[in-house]
Amino acid sequence: GDFRNQPEDNLEFFSEIHEDQDPETIEITNKISKQRFEYDLLKLSREYEASKNHTIQELKKEWDKERQNILLHIKNLRQTLSNKQQKQRNALAEQIKQTIKEKEDEARQGIQYLRDKSANQVDAINRRYCQQPWSQEIEQIKSNEINRSVHVVQEM
Repeated sequence: GDFRNQPEDNLEFFSEIHEDQDPETIEITNKISKQRFEYDLLKLSREYEASKNHTIQELKKEWDKERQNILLHIKNLRQTLSNKQQKQRNALAEQIKQTIKEKEDEARQGIQYLRDKSANQVDAINRRYCQQPWSQEIEQIKSNEINRSVHVVQEM
């Protein structure tokens, strides 16, 4: 190579600006980078907060929806239980009515049986005491009375 052009090449280095070697430029560049980093961090932090708040709101909506579904399910279960209890009460009331009717029928039959038995006993007593021997006794008593009366009249 040609040595004459070399010094100019060396000077040419100084004719261009080399910012990466200038302390003020390095300081400004560092400040700008730091500010950019802080801005990006702040922006990221805000995006994170917005995303977090959005997620929380969505979760609250889902929670409220699930809560409403659960409350509706509980209401339906209560209604179903209430309906079953009412059916059981109605069935029990009907069963009690039927039992009462059966017991009343049994009581009526028992009363009728006792009446019939009593009537049969009265008839049996009447037949027993109103049969011929009793009638004969009565006739005998009447006859004795008549005879006595006749006897008293004859003695007069």
